[in-house]
Amino acid sequence: MLLQGPGLGIRPPRGPDRRHPARRGRPHDKALSDLIGELSTRGDTFRERWARYDVRHHRAGAKRLNCPLVGDLTFTYETTRLTADDGLYLILCSVPPGSRDADTLDLLASWNTPHPAQQPDRS
Repeated sequence: MLLQGPGLGIRPPRGPDRRHPARRGRPHDKALSDLIGELSTRGDTFRERWARYDVRHHRAGAKRLNCPLVGDLTFTYETTRLTADDGLYLILCSVPPGSRDADTLDLLASWNTPHPAQQPDRS
């Protein structure tokens, strides 16, 4: 059992595959089990939603992230399933050009971009 307590365990399949959709096809994925365990210890919300199977994929939407260096950033995203490997998804994130979020991302990118004088000579 990964989760402890009444009603919080991963249920065994009965008839059709009743495992949580995130676990189907990956029953021995230790990294996934460790992640679920860690998230379950951090708060009731995840643990309760996981037990209700209310943790699911969203195809598109917006996410607000808080970066400790620059504050809140809002991304829109779209999700697509990768056909070459069942269970894997590609998530495409973007911000509107010219927006405050785009300017903030440009600022973050500039902190990691070497200046021309610092770039190695490749000739």
